[in-house]
Amino acid sequence: MTSLGPRSRRLAAVLGPFLVVVGAVALLVGVAHCVAVLQEDDVAVPVHLHASDGRGAWLQLEVEGRPASGVWVSGVPTGGLPAADPYGFGLGVAELHTRGATPVERVLARADLLVRGIALLVAALALRPVLAAVARGASFRPGHDRRVHVVAVCVVLGAYAAPLLPWLATASVLARFDDLHGLSASPPHHVEAFVVALLVVLVGGLVRASTPYPDGGSGRGGRAATIGA
Repeated sequence: MTSLGPRSRRLAAVLGPFLVVVGAVALLVGVAHCVAVLQEDDVAVPVHLHASDGRGAWLQLEVEGRPASGVWVSGVPTGGLPAADPYGFGLGVAELHTRGATPVERVLARADLLVRGIALLVAALALRPVLAAVARGASFRPGHDRRVHVVAVCVVLGAYAAPLLPWLATASVLARFDDLHGLSASPPHHVEAFVVALLVVLVGGLVRASTPYPDGGSGRGGRAATIGA
């Protein structure tokens, strides 16, 4: 820790409170979106589009050859295709709009923002004591590695689990309509979130290896060596 320069310490001192503020703002934004969507009658959910005639940005859907009432798709440029989705298949991802959505569908459609806000705030609170130790130039304490592991869990929660929630709303909406041709609720899987989480766990291991213990050891290996001696 003493090898860190004053600039790194100042950055750590500012970064801890800053992340907490960002996490709190993100949580408030998520709560506000969930409250606002409950006041609306319709809902917009992501959907995989497998077939499109590219007639316009707002496509009228058909069920059994007849126009579907209260449901349409947006996000398809005129004469073109929807935005490509590298995690999915088919033509890409568009937005499915429907009226008469249930409260659960409306909340799930925006719940990803809420879960991301919670994950960011929890991660910031868990990481703040570690950054404070860096700012003071102090040694890591026992328990700091567990805080880093909490951050890893928050990474998976916010980057992998949260984006799946709107697709649960999509599945519920599609279940209420029979035979909507060319649409599916297969969610994307952001597996890179697990890679980032594993890197965070690795940092936690480094923190544990550099953590002093009352018996003079460092981590499990140092304590075992002291006992063995």
